[in-house]
Amino acid sequence: MSAGKLAIWSLCALLAACDQVSLPAPAVAAVHAAAAPPAPVAESGNKPSAEVQGKCDREARDWYERQRDWEDAPNSTGVRVTSTYANHYSAKFNRCYAVVDRSTSNTELTSGEVTRLRTSTLTDVAANRDIGTAHWSGTTEAFNQCQVNGTACLSKEEWLALLRPYLEE
Repeated sequence: MSAGKLAIWSLCALLAACDQVSLPAPAVAAVHAAAAPPAPVAESGNKPSAEVQGKCDREARDWYERQRDWEDAPNSTGVRVTSTYANHYSAKFNRCYAVVDRSTSNTELTSGEVTRLRTSTLTDVAANRDIGTAHWSGTTEAFNQCQVNGTACLSKEEWLALLRPYLEE
């Protein structure tokens, strides 16, 4: 499995089990201090009601559809742009977040070599504010860099660790 696919599956697994991910207490404290998420407004054990989660689902879907206009733009020959998203309501921060994974591939017409650029972005849906981004590029989709709330990171593992406070209860 390529590193890019592994990263996508890792992010999907994190989002699918967002309230089941656990880190040792010192690691959680370090990640919270580094990421500086918004001040908590609910106890960490509180689960969002079906109504609140449904509202987040709708708002994230509507927000994502408004952001996709770039996908409809005419592409040059050999260029393909795709995206997916997942959303999560955090009762802890009383916010709805979306993680958008956007991939652009460019196929060299003469050699057939495919170069990819992939960007994952964590966004506060209501504020329409990007909290963090991560970039992969090249023919092997090598991890380049990321940042979350101004904290730089240099690996997929650091990226996922900085996302955890926003995507778990």
